[in-house]
Amino acid sequence: MKKAIVLIFFSMSISLGFADESNRQLDTLVSQANRLYTEGMYNDAISLYRQAIDTGYVSSELYYNLGNAFFKKNDMPWAILYYERALQMAPNDQDIKHNLEMAREQIPDKIDKVPELFYIRWWKDLKKVFAPDEWAKVSMAGFFLLAISFIIFILGKGYNTRKTAFWMGVVFTFLTLVATGITYDQYREVKTETQAIVFTPSVTVKSEPDEDSGDLFVIHEGTKVEVKRKIGDWREIRIENGSEGWIRASDIRNI
Repeated sequence: MKKAIVLIFFSMSISLGFADESNRQLDTLVSQANRLYTEGMYNDAISLYRQAIDTGYVSSELYYNLGNAFFKKNDMPWAILYYERALQMAPNDQDIKHNLEMAREQIPDKIDKVPELFYIRWWKDLKKVFAPDEWAKVSMAGFFLLAISFIIFILGKGYNTRKTAFWMGVVFTFLTLVATGITYDQYREVKTETQAIVFTPSVTVKSEPDEDSGDLFVIHEGTKVEVKRKIGDWREIRIENGSEGWIRASDIRNI
């Protein structure tokens, strides 16, 4: 028994040692990339940033730095892609928003956004209050507080205590439902790849998922699109002014 315990602790120590070493290597990699960026060696910095991502490490700061490196190279599609990824993780970061708008000003397409129904706009704005992982934490916290309210309501003896617990339960139920709905919506957007950036210099949007179908309009690299449907290597897309059509999957990269 003692040997087994010793082996368990020994294995845990080795695992923690490898984790610490991996973290040190990652910190060194990112630090080197940051140094290369400040020295104007953007291609080398991009290579190291991407190595960090390949290890499984992602963060809004890392995506933001990558976006800045591509912006410095005047490669706007890649800059916009990484700014958008950074914004997904840090939706209230003003630096990311500012640089994203600057990058968008450099692309050919200037598309007016179609007005949205108030409840859709409200829902999207609410989603941006917290990052996806923070909304997940809010959901779990709401469920935990709801459970406590329920216990107090069941076990409480006084009328006022049970009444307070009841209304607390109503509030926490609403909070949990909203937070869970937002978490699910954000998870679905990432998993189903509903947003993308155009990477082909000029794309003719088709009326059907067929090369011989009619031409609808033309969009250019750097434009953000919403992916509505997938058929084979075709994607039905929607741009911000509400126009829809079909393009090849190879013309876009998912955010």
